Amino acid sequence: MPWARSLFRLSPDVGLMSGVPVLHRTRAVVGMVLIALVPYTRLTHRFAAAVPRA
Repeated sequence: MPWARSLFRLSPDVGLMSGVPVLHRTRAVVGMVLIALVPYTRLTHRFAAAVPRA
């Protein structure tokens, strides 16, 4: 979590990720790439279930 906070502060501290397993690093990178490639609104609509209107 401290690494994510440093990203939001726009001053990433790469030293915080040095002891993290490769699987977690990969998951973090894939998540950031997914959000960068697909805007948040389209991502929400793509995975949200259709709710019929009453």
